[in-house]
Amino acid sequence: MEFKDKLKELRKNKDLTQDALAQSIHVSWSTIAKWEAGLGLPQQDSLEKLCELFEITKEELLSSSYTEENLVSKNIRIHNLNKRLFSLIITFSLVLIITIVISGLIISKIKYVNNQSDLYTTIQLTNFTDKNNNFVSTAGEIDRRDTLIKSEYGYANQKILFEKIKFTDKSSLILIQVLGSFTPGSVAYDNGDPSYKKNASLDESYIEIEFNDDVNPIYSWPNLNAEWVEVKSLYSENIVYDFSIGFSSIHLQEINNKWQFYYQQSFDDIVLSNDKKEIIREFEYKKDELLSTWKYRNFDKVKKITFHTYNYYLIEINDEESSSFEFSILTGMISGKHEIIRKQYIKCLL
Repeated sequence: MEFKDKLKELRKNKDLTQDALAQSIHVSWSTIAKWEAGLGLPQQDSLEKLCELFEITKEELLSSSYTEENLVSKNIRIHNLNKRLFSLIITFSLVLIITIVISGLIISKIKYVNNQSDLYTTIQLTNFTDKNNNFVSTAGEIDRRDTLIKSEYGYANQKILFEKIKFTDKSSLILIQVLGSFTPGSVAYDNGDPSYKKNASLDESYIEIEFNDDVNPIYSWPNLNAEWVEVKSLYSENIVYDFSIGFSSIHLQEINNKWQFYYQQSFDDIVLSNDKKEIIREFEYKKDELLSTWKYRNFDKVKKITFHTYNYYLIEINDEESSSFEFSILTGMISGKHEIIRKQYIKCLL
């Protein structure tokens, strides 16, 4: 009978588990399991402890062919086999790690940021309103044409318009309009600028806006549904809004003692081709309290066309207690594996 079978039989006759036997002779449970699986043989000290525990001789525990020389020889072979197996595992692991790293470098997008430092801008918002035209005139403007983000894969420019209206005795409503234009390198190249990549296309573009804690975000759009939205002031119940005044893109009115606004501009989350059989642009909007992200994905027919975006945000400011508010805009465009980004920090003085 082989040692592995003899050991298993003796253990069961003693009504011992592998773990109990391991504890009795001061080895690990896995060592007993290995012996009983025929993957190893005990060293001399462990062999003596087994003989003492089972009250048998070494000759009874091992067959006559298992001399001490054979015992040592088999252990050496098993040890060498384990070493080779361990080396193979280490080699395979290193190859796998290197492959993953190289693949990650190939797949991941390479980000380009303009050489200029991040843009920090301070702007004074005026209180000017034009009641004759029944809408609020621009209270401030930031215009960056062909300078916001730029690389050989394309460029983007951006205009930010501010409109401001007195809402309560303590607060104002401010409409922020972010008007963007994203141009792939292929268009710039065709327009006569050889510094751009001839075949560069625009796969995705996005705008992310984030406010500090000094504002009451009411709504941002385009969104997926044109709807009436309730406007609640955080700062006062004394509404002083003049019905003869309105924003250029939205209308504010009181319905059933609730202030609501609606906007005229519509936006579809998916734009289809004329035959409505193919998606040419997809839109995704995410909002999380003070943070909103607009993401546009282009398909084949529009990947080499300048893309225009129109994003709006309505906020309430406590202009009785605050002299300013701040927000940031992250603008990016993706062309293949290349991503161009720019983050702007804007401080608005009231």
